[in-house]
Amino acid sequence: MQQRLVTAEGALTAHGAITVSLSELVELDAKDGRLVPRTDLGVLVGVPERKAGAAPNRFGPLITGLIEARINNRQSLPGRNEEAKAVLKAFEHEHPDLNLPSLSSVKSYLSKIRSGQ
Repeated sequence: MQQRLVTAEGALTAHGAITVSLSELVELDAKDGRLVPRTDLGVLVGVPERKAGAAPNRFGPLITGLIEARINNRQSLPGRNEEAKAVLKAFEHEHPDLNLPSLSSVKSYLSKIRSGQ
């Protein structure tokens, strides 16, 4: 990553560095005289972008299908914990070649389906 030099005025020359003037980074707020960033300083210094949310669960469609089938067949249990454990057993039976999803993932999908999301 290239180094960045901040100068109050003018430009500095340094091998492999980018010069940025202070006026490009911040400005004075007219109301209270505070320094306010003009740009996202994290982008300027090369901070990696944070991705919002997690990656989709690779078991999502399989878990969702099992939960919906249990509901449609009137097999679902009233308690979330008990139903999640039953879904895991059904998953293991239906997909013995796959690793089991976590109990928390199943509970999450179960809550979403039951709340209509």
